[in-house]
Amino acid sequence: MADKPGARELARRSQAAVEAKDRDAWLGLFAADAVVYDTPGAPRTWRYSDIQFISSAGPFQLTVTTLEKQFNFQLKRSITESTYNQLWLEIEKKNGRIQ
Repeated sequence: MADKPGARELARRSQAAVEAKDRDAWLGLFAADAVVYDTPGAPRTWRYSDIQFISSAGPFQLTVTTLEKQFNFQLKRSITESTYNQLWLEIEKKNGRIQ
């Protein structure tokens, strides 16, 4: 198994992807173990282990609660029940609440 790149290398790759306007490459830096909120001007990324809870009041709404604060999102595309459940499960595992 290859070593994970360090923070400096990830920052370099992130900057290169942004400069190249390569959205898929940028998202690929985080997608395996993070939630990425991709919006012009205010993108956010949270590792699963940094998220305390998620909740949803419907298919176009998602709330992410971190130690920092609570973020409420109105989604452009609906989140399926399967995707939500998979995300919830990963967060619970990373936080040691389930195995």
